[in-house]
Amino acid sequence: HTIHSNLLSVRGAHMWTMPLNKQRGVAKDVEWAFATIFEQIRSGALQVRPLISHIIKPDEVPAAYKGLKETPNEYTGAVIDWR
Repeated sequence: HTIHSNLLSVRGAHMWTMPLNKQRGVAKDVEWAFATIFEQIRSGALQVRPLISHIIKPDEVPAAYKGLKETPNEYTGAVIDWR
């Protein structure tokens, strides 16, 4: 998946407690968590657009980090457009 390219990974607060892939006797794993969250976003059950204040190019990351740190009322969330 492209979100994991360039050594970037996304994890929820509790995902470190889950195994990466399916294991016998374990109901939920990281693969399940990603599938669930992406399905919620795709279906519209989870609205993420209101959380995004900026869509940036990779070369704008330093400025975005500065904005997130210094002007949190303006920078509520940034998404990197890797295209």
